Amino acid sequence: MAESMEAPGPFKRGNETGLTYDLKMAAWEWLYREAGCRVIGLKVRIGLNLGEVIKEEEDYFGSAVVIAARIIDVSAGGQILVSDLLRQVAQGPSNSEHEYLDFGRRTLKGFDEEEQIFEVLWQTSAS
Repeated sequence: MAESMEAPGPFKRGNETGLTYDLKMAAWEWLYREAGCRVIGLKVRIGLNLGEVIKEEEDYFGSAVVIAARIIDVSAGGQILVSDLLRQVAQGPSNSEHEYLDFGRRTLKGFDEEEQIFEVLWQTSAS
């Protein structure tokens, strides 16, 4: 069962279930409220994986979730990194929307075997 804790400082929203996720969401809410549209050049790191997960209340657990988090750890701002499994599924014959660049094999924290990682090549739309 997920532990319920109160978020510290400016991120306080009451009880937080799934503290890591909720702190991130509370931080975004606080940033949006306090900074509004003054945030420019924000670069988000995205890591995606595919696999079975365990859902308890509002939290997700399991190695697929942990691998996605570890993929985020090796990414840089503005990058979208995916596991090889997700790339294989997403790059099926009916989907040629994105290209993938081999990001190499990485030993992710907490795992013994290396994971093949790919970067999703994408362009921002012209505004």
